[in-house]
Amino acid sequence: MDNSKHKGVKDLISLILKSWKEFIELIGLIFSVIVVYQTGYNWLSSIISIIIIIAIGVAIYSIFLSYYELKANAYHSASAINEYMYNWLAYNNRAIIFSRDMSWANNDERIVDVLKKKAEDSELTLILAERTPLVTELEKRGAHFIGYDFLEYTPRTRFTVVNYGSMDEKVAIGKEDEHGVHRINEYKSSDGIAYFLVKDLISLLTRLENNRGQNERN
Repeated sequence: MDNSKHKGVKDLISLILKSWKEFIELIGLIFSVIVVYQTGYNWLSSIISIIIIIAIGVAIYSIFLSYYELKANAYHSASAINEYMYNWLAYNNRAIIFSRDMSWANNDERIVDVLKKKAEDSELTLILAERTPLVTELEKRGAHFIGYDFLEYTPRTRFTVVNYGSMDEKVAIGKEDEHGVHRINEYKSSDGIAYFLVKDLISLLTRLENNRGQNERN
């Protein structure tokens, strides 16, 4: 089975798991229509049929809505994730990247070029557990590096903030869901807690980095 078929099967299974109630309701409604029509035509059966048909429409809409939500923000390959990240970085301003080692960028020349340009424009902050050769090069070009290896903990969530410090500031948070699908969700200040937790984490790590720097100088 190739990747596209495998992905299609996973999507179908995920849709059924997510929308099993709607599927059961839809099957029940279809049987109800059959039963009503078998009882013969009269004004009552006509009204019941109309109500059931409307309910079937609502159930089908719910299933399609669940399918859309399942497909939305889902990225099934490294190339798809990189395409998203390239557009996210290239078409926005000051960026803060929170990752383990940013390995996803190493083999993508377009992303590396965007990162270099942002570093040279002093629009790039990297919050990572490891200082890789790419990170060292970006630092030389002007990127600001904050390491969190001293925490001895690597968060499972990754995020990238763009337009940092502006009214259009927003964050993309990437994480695998319960089905192993990588999802990227976007948030802005009006979206509430996820956005502000990211802001708090950036502020906390920045302060810790500054305090460590002062202690080392003393």
